[in-house]
Amino acid sequence: MQETAGVPDGRGRRAHLVGPRQRTLEVCVASHEYQRCTIESRIRDHSRCRRARRNSCCSNAAGGRCVTLPRKASRARFTCRRRRGSVQGCCRRRGYATGHEGWSPSARYFQSRLYAVQQTLRCCPGGDLLDVGCGPGMLVRHLLDTRLGDFRITASDQSLAMVEAVAHQSSGAGGVELVVSGIEDMPFSDESFDVVLAMGVLEYADAAGALRELARVVRPGGLVVMTMLNPVSPYRLFEWCIYWPALRAHGRVQGLLGTPAERRYGARRSGIRAVPHSHLRRMLYDVGLCPQEAIYYDLTPLVPPLDKLVRRWKRDWRVNPEKTVGSGVRRWLGTAYLVSAHRPTVRLKTVDDELNLSSHASHHTPLQ
Repeated sequence: MQETAGVPDGRGRRAHLVGPRQRTLEVCVASHEYQRCTIESRIRDHSRCRRARRNSCCSNAAGGRCVTLPRKASRARFTCRRRRGSVQGCCRRRGYATGHEGWSPSARYFQSRLYAVQQTLRCCPGGDLLDVGCGPGMLVRHLLDTRLGDFRITASDQSLAMVEAVAHQSSGAGGVELVVSGIEDMPFSDESFDVVLAMGVLEYADAAGALRELARVVRPGGLVVMTMLNPVSPYRLFEWCIYWPALRAHGRVQGLLGTPAERRYGARRSGIRAVPHSHLRRMLYDVGLCPQEAIYYDLTPLVPPLDKLVRRWKRDWRVNPEKTVGSGVRRWLGTAYLVSAHRPTVRLKTVDDELNLSSHASHHTPLQ
């Protein structure tokens, strides 16, 4: 009989890992009964498992463990906190998914990025693929539709709501493994994947630590593909330095005039830490990766909010996505860029190696 481990899934529910590719959710309802649904995928969350083992546990019929709360009031507070997190996760997941659809600037951005990734992976024959920060699984679904059988896909995201969305996107397609994990501390062993994708992740994390993890999990001769917002493009400079501060100032004025909070203008703090291409190349060399030429995508001379107005009638980018990418003179118009890097079969010398070598030489200099 297989052992099942109870894991809190972030929604006030109890999730049990059953078998190699099944996940059963037990949802507590008002009558304290449970509804069961099975998702054909496997979700592993090591940190939550460790936290669950430290809590009080009770055995179930299958010999597993599930987290219990000792008092009814504690259970209510626990469920309320989980429910709020669940609502926020669902809203973020829904907004991210709808951003890929329609004719908005965000839809153009995602479509252009998808085309750049597709062109980069065109020369890759297949193998074990990891999609870090997979979001709701749009790229996973695209790979399943266009490269079915070429890749053995593993998708990871630090948000459980996003991982559940990927499970829905990949339903009916076997061979997709799902993992709840951040990019800076991934639970995979060294040299586990032939291809590693990190789309829209580095600017929201510690880029140096994330790149070390990407270089660790990719095999020698493997490919790492990552994207980064272009902080020196006219679009990003205007958006971050003028447009967003103007929206926040407008919202503060509306607050002084008594406008309800839900009707005020504003722009939330994004926490973006984007770096230019030259800086990212140096960071890749430092972790032992060999970067290739960058592809700039979502080329546009427009700035917000003019881009929203023009996108209503200029829609040829869906038919001709190649017009939205470039690597020559027009690259400064790209709102983001994609960099692919190979891990050499022979380890390159990094900056740390040079420092260690010079320090070792200084300590062993013979006396004259």
